[in-house]
Amino acid sequence: MYCIYLGYKYDVENIWHGLFILYPNERKTRRYLKLNDRDDSRIEVPYEEFIASSPIIWEEREPISDFVFDVEPLVYLFKDDSYIEENLHGAWHNKISNKENE
Repeated sequence: MYCIYLGYKYDVENIWHGLFILYPNERKTRRYLKLNDRDDSRIEVPYEEFIASSPIIWEEREPISDFVFDVEPLVYLFKDDSYIEENLHGAWHNKISNKENE
């Protein structure tokens, strides 16, 4: 899963205890954060702060050999300040369902 957060691309490594764990894998992002090539740092962003920043979140799906690949290769999960419900599964969908029931 990937995201654009504050204008830079990150790998969403994990969502854990209300934190987004982001890995700056892109060269442009690493330069912005002043990280050298060997620095393996991640950033932790609280859920509310992350969503308030209007991020774009997506999955990139790749075919597996010997299996029919009949899905979209790029699927948005959060864009234009809202979740795209038909693309949410598992923990993402549960998080949204729980917030709506509160």
